[in-house]
Amino acid sequence: MKSKLIGYIISGAGLVLLVISLGLFKVDIPLFEKLKPIYIVISALVLIILGVTFALKDKEKTEQKEKEVPIYEVKGKHRNIVGYRREK
Repeated sequence: MKSKLIGYIISGAGLVLLVISLGLFKVDIPLFEKLKPIYIVISALVLIILGVTFALKDKEKTEQKEKEVPIYEVKGKHRNIVGYRREK
């Protein structure tokens, strides 16, 4: 859950940086005037991609499901399944 929130924050910061670097909003930040616009756009795209990967990565879904293993009852050469046991 925290990785999703972190991913949304990072991708949101990347979108804000992209909007500012493309000149859609005029913001006077001295750091942006010193750098070339292409560097700012590339860093914004990297932030967006990084944020999306964090948001899509969900640790709860990556856990392995428990596997069911049969429990046998043996009578001579015959085996009958009497139940199932869960293993991780």
